[in-house]
Amino acid sequence: RHRSANGHNFPIFFQYGYNAFTGGLPSEIGMMTAFTSQWTGLFNSHDGSIPTELGAWSQFSDLFQAYSNQFTGTIPTELGKMTSAHGDGTGIDYFYFFANSLTGTVPTELGDMAVGSYVRFESNHLTGSIPTELGKLSDHDPYQFRLDSNTLCGDIPTEISSVSSNEYWIISSQAGSGLGYECPTPTPTTLKPSSSPTPLPTISALPTTPPTPLP
Repeated sequence: RHRSANGHNFPIFFQYGYNAFTGGLPSEIGMMTAFTSQWTGLFNSHDGSIPTELGAWSQFSDLFQAYSNQFTGTIPTELGKMTSAHGDGTGIDYFYFFANSLTGTVPTELGDMAVGSYVRFESNHLTGSIPTELGKLSDHDPYQFRLDSNTLCGDIPTEISSVSSNEYWIISSQAGSGLGYECPTPTPTTLKPSSSPTPLPTISALPTTPPTPLP
């Protein structure tokens, strides 16, 4: 389906889940700035990182599903720039990137993301503490924000209590020490000494007496 705007047709639905597509998402996905409703690419074999260009989407309103793939890398800070076509501050209804292999920390910029109902990054390999900036999500009032089944640590920030009581957060089942415990101090990398070099061969001393002349 399409919608028309300024004499151009833009897609409303783009669905290709439950297939065997591989490779990463192209950076050109950021050019679909007028994409409006549903993008569904779940249960494929996409890998690579999340394109930073997704932050350029400004008219998206409904459903973005990229879960159960093989995405790696960190969560782009640019996702905090995504805005919604709703125009009422409620934001994107569903944004799913769970059940992948994302790493790194939760970016503070997610606190600026315009989300309306569900944001799900559970079942990845995220580390570090929950940023206090997520408390700014109260401006959009997401119904559910999930970070469970990662490797998060540290204290639960009091700032998220400012988010409306209509929402709930799922942050349980962390690997490692878990929430409420100090995050481990990174172990400095030390260079291991290489094995002892092989000594050069001993050079025989030169003779001190002249050689006997030939007859």
